[in-house]
Amino acid sequence: MAVAVAISLRLPRHLILLGTAGAGKSTLAEMFAKHVSCDLIKLDDEIVKIAGKNIEEIFNQDGEKHFRDLEEQTLRDALAKPAAVIDPGGGIVDRPANHKLMQASESDRCYLHVAVAVLLARIGDDDSRPMYRGGDLEQRLRELLERRQGFFRKVATCEVEVADSQSAQTTFERICVKLDWCKQLT
Repeated sequence: MAVAVAISLRLPRHLILLGTAGAGKSTLAEMFAKHVSCDLIKLDDEIVKIAGKNIEEIFNQDGEKHFRDLEEQTLRDALAKPAAVIDPGGGIVDRPANHKLMQASESDRCYLHVAVAVLLARIGDDDSRPMYRGGDLEQRLRELLERRQGFFRKVATCEVEVADSQSAQTTFERICVKLDWCKQLT
């Protein structure tokens, strides 16, 4: 049975969507920003603006450490702004400093947990994500999830399981209910 929800028109604090690339963060971030009429801050887009080059070029020319430095700074800048939906990359939890920034902020942090099989189906041949390159994609996904999952759970204030057949709208509603931002309408 589907649950209809009505959410407040004002974001009470930042909403940070956490999870691996392919979890649906960007789609859900856009839905939240639209429904609550607030800013959407896509950290990767902010990094590209600052660096003057795309993510792949940053990784290839400057290295992952430089990218993570920029990521930390854009997170810090985003958290200093009024309440917004923040869409970070999956590696935001690779740095303990980012854990502290998020945990110290006025924010709800939702971890979108997605099984490897679902991620494989969603990502397919997409080689635009630098962290997913090199070797067997399934093995790479398992390694990244193994390394990051504990950090996602440590930082998150709620967790939502995302199933293969689950629509973005259903995930959106489940997050609203988990965060108690809405009332259920039956």
